[in-house]
Amino acid sequence: MKIKALIFRILAIVFGAGVGFYFGLFIIAQVIRVILSSFLGWRDSGPAWGNWMIYTVTGITMLTGIYFSLREVNRYLSKQSG
Repeated sequence: MKIKALIFRILAIVFGAGVGFYFGLFIIAQVIRVILSSFLGWRDSGPAWGNWMIYTVTGITMLTGIYFSLREVNRYLSKQSG
């Protein structure tokens, strides 16, 4: 049972990071980039602080994805053992 729990948790971390990376970088970050480019008149990449803001948002969404996927795996495992 411990091996199954370990495998589920590893898969949850990988899945949560992947989903968080996708939503953070390809959806939220692009919306932020388009909105700020429209208001501030940036060119292609914008200033360095804009890039770091997008990296931060991507990291936060990855951590959030990992949190929610691990929470669901722990809920599933507690129902299986319980």
